[in-house]
Amino acid sequence: MKKGRRVLAVIFDLDGTIFHLPVDWSGVRKELAPAMGRSLDGVSVFHAISEATEPGSKTRARLFKIIDGWESPAADSSEPIEGATALLEFVSARFRTGLVTMQGLAACRKVLTKAGQLARFQVILTREDSISRAEQLERALEALGASAESSLFVGDKKDDLDSGRLVGVKVALVGPRARERWRPDFLCRGLPELQRHVAGLVGRPVPDR
Repeated sequence: MKKGRRVLAVIFDLDGTIFHLPVDWSGVRKELAPAMGRSLDGVSVFHAISEATEPGSKTRARLFKIIDGWESPAADSSEPIEGATALLEFVSARFRTGLVTMQGLAACRKVLTKAGQLARFQVILTREDSISRAEQLERALEALGASAESSLFVGDKKDDLDSGRLVGVKVALVGPRARERWRPDFLCRGLPELQRHVAGLVGRPVPDR
């Protein structure tokens, strides 16, 4: 087994990973559907927007504004997932720390400010920056001055794992949606368990694959 590299940066997903953000995505889909001229039932909203619009276009901005209208009240009701506050305090004191999210910047800042966690992150990338998770991760790594091989990404979905693998970061999946058969680098039932894993990485290399 190769020696591996010491972890320098930890990047988090937001909704479902470290915060509960109760957006009514069924309502979002119903309002977006006529604006996009198609049904969005059972479809990833951001995948559909990515296919139908260009980055920086007025159409994409208009669709994002519709989503903003649903996210803002949800952000008012957001709550940290159990263990998130302690984990973010621990990680931000020891690693370069970033956040990538498909939430809009306004809602993201509202969630983090409400919880007193905004200052924990050295870089925050939202859907206004990119709706490609892989591109978000690449840009976060560049901003943090960390290589993919020396970084850990924390998410909760298969798409998070696939994007992390594409970029080359280590991936930890947390929460009830994560599956062992996906074979992430770390699989954790909750954030306190993840913190124990991360504590073991302080000053130590993680093995190369």
